Amino acid sequence: MKSYLVKVFLISLCLISWQVFGQSDSSSAPTAVANIGKYKDWALRCVEDEVGKQGRCRLFQRLILEENKRVVLQAMIVLPKNVTDPANAVFVLPLGLHLPSGIKLRVDSGEVSDLQVERCFPQGCTARILLDRKMLTSFKEGNIATVIVRERPTQDVNLRVSLAGFSAGYKALLKAESERRD
Repeated sequence: MKSYLVKVFLISLCLISWQVFGQSDSSSAPTAVANIGKYKDWALRCVEDEVGKQGRCRLFQRLILEENKRVVLQAMIVLPKNVTDPANAVFVLPLGLHLPSGIKLRVDSGEVSDLQVERCFPQGCTARILLDRKMLTSFKEGNIATVIVRERPTQDVNLRVSLAGFSAGYKALLKAESERRD
């Protein structure tokens, strides 16, 4: 079952990224994703339109299985349009998960939080959590964020997202979005 989930997810990863996160605020359609910076295990990526104008940016990480080099999860940090609102951590997960069990998130050995599953596309499901002050501090000071999903009602799967470089990457994301908005 795990192999099937990985294959379904890989086939659809690019499509769901564009459908959910690739749209720019400008009227021009985005044509490219520029890698702005690398912060240990996180990358800062910004969408560019046809004339090379920078659009919205995201802090991004892919979870790749070591044994077969396949992507099984994408983690993205997205800033809201209103800069006073908290950022969002968005996770793109494969289809086939047991959704009634919920999706959970734990940073290191801290509290377990519920992720809100927003929607599922044929390519995968998105789940989101607001990075309020407490959660943002956990991400900045933590080592591992574990996304806990279930393939079956009784079988947990722990997807471990490294937080190495998160603080520096988040600072760069804030700066890039500030410059874009000016």
